[in-house]
Amino acid sequence: MIKKEMAGKLAGLHEKIERDLSPLMELLSLNVEDEDFGKLEPQQKRERTFKAIRNLLIRMSQEKPLDLAVEDMHWVDKTSEEFLDYLIGSLASTHILLILLYRAEYTHQWGSKSYYRKIGLNQLTSQSSAELVQALLQGGEVTPEIKDLILNRTSGNPLYMEELTHSLLENGSIQKKDHQFVLSGKASDTQVEPCVARL
Repeated sequence: MIKKEMAGKLAGLHEKIERDLSPLMELLSLNVEDEDFGKLEPQQKRERTFKAIRNLLIRMSQEKPLDLAVEDMHWVDKTSEEFLDYLIGSLASTHILLILLYRAEYTHQWGSKSYYRKIGLNQLTSQSSAELVQALLQGGEVTPEIKDLILNRTSGNPLYMEELTHSLLENGSIQKKDHQFVLSGKASDTQVEPCVARL
């Protein structure tokens, strides 16, 4: 049933894309009946798979512009990174917007591409940090103590701020009382390190 649906979807995009069915099926751990594909060396299968995914994305973007977002590129595995390098080389003439999110220390080779743009996220100011905390804790007024605690422990890093705020809520260090978020006695024991490890 899954194979039939995949074949139908691919044929609906473009008849030539049906040739990419075997590598896509293998990627999804489905039984591949294509003997010729089964005889290929691992490197050849990898190349066919890269090409199949690229062809699928490009054809989809011809039907409607496509937005793709990949988070935490600083933790990317080698195969995924190599596929993205391969895909990026074909993006210039497509209707695909590829958004890659990564930490400043991550290095790549895309900077020379004319269609590459980097948007850096700096530390937030105290005012912007306070506004972010208020936005994260919707539905009530946030006490200055909560804002000070979060700002002091995260140094204006918005990712850390979000993670710490959620952790404080989850462990009961921040509680809502009478339309106001307040600190409980647990807050002094909460550390930011577990939150950072989740990023």
